[in-house]
Amino acid sequence: MRRLARCHSTTCSTLQTELDSSPCKGDSRVQELFDQRQVLTLERGIGAHLGKDTKLWGTGSFDVGVYPDLPAVMKWSDFLDFKKLRKTGKLQDLEKLRIESAAGGREGLLVRTCGVQLRGHEQLRRRLLLRAGLEEDGRSAAGVRPADALLLVSGSHPLRRALAWSGVLQDSVSALHLAHSLRDQGLLPPQTSLWAVANPLVDTPDTLERKVAAGAEVILTQPPLIYSKFESWFDGVDRLGVASKAKIVIGIPMLTSSRSMLFWLELCSSADQDSANQALAPFLKAEEHGSAAVQNFVYSYTSELINRVLQLPGVAGLHLMPVSRQGRDLAYQLAKDGCLQPRTHEFHTGAAASSA
Repeated sequence: MRRLARCHSTTCSTLQTELDSSPCKGDSRVQELFDQRQVLTLERGIGAHLGKDTKLWGTGSFDVGVYPDLPAVMKWSDFLDFKKLRKTGKLQDLEKLRIESAAGGREGLLVRTCGVQLRGHEQLRRRLLLRAGLEEDGRSAAGVRPADALLLVSGSHPLRRALAWSGVLQDSVSALHLAHSLRDQGLLPPQTSLWAVANPLVDTPDTLERKVAAGAEVILTQPPLIYSKFESWFDGVDRLGVASKAKIVIGIPMLTSSRSMLFWLELCSSADQDSANQALAPFLKAEEHGSAAVQNFVYSYTSELINRVLQLPGVAGLHLMPVSRQGRDLAYQLAKDGCLQPRTHEFHTGAAASSA
């Protein structure tokens, strides 16, 4: 198990020459970072979870912190939870960003997600500037750390799925086009990198190619929970030469039980796939032998997944997604054992905001 951690560093160094031949677009700190080495990013906690990952972030393993942009309504039952809706609406968006900026510190690069959700063109324009840390006229927002990159996603609002047939909703490709337009106008700083996501368990390689054609410079994937499905998708992406046009960073969840595996399968719209039960089975088997067996299994599972993914050609890094205390504990142990290639941060400020 510990040998896998040492193998991780060897795998990273052997892939570096290949990665250097795939430059990230734009003259930015993001490009500089990806040109140096494989990158490790961390999904940061927000809201009630803000600060709970401070110990993990403090290991120095991570180059980039990625902050989600979640809708107030995540599922249909939320429409009836008036207490939750009132609580969500208490803090204005700028105030939330100021709190996150103060709690997150200045270490590492900062990526903020921007969800399209149900927003129209003008609402999305304002959201992009806000998530970049800017006022509507492009001036820096007081007390908000400017983002080095924006991760553009369609969003998880339940009404998106209900209205998908209508063709009226904007999506991440729309957001990419708009963000590039804002960069061209000088409202977004020219060095702001534009990122997108991919779900290898559902999407086709062509879907990713369209996002890259729309200007996505870095791609964060959902996790390879069903590895055969992921491998088929990655082969298709490789044939299209996408890794020569954008950096591909593979999502790694911190799975700690069969319940967490099922959560991620559902999140990735894959729980009903034929191979889902096969992916779930080893977790159920480990749970038959008690908590110690589960801890040993999930450590081994995650270590081996990291090592396996990093052997793929053109992988630019890993995106860790611990969504629970147990997941953060697992990630911390992996970092302490060297499996996450600990390194000190070399960047300490966000991208400079443009003036009006």
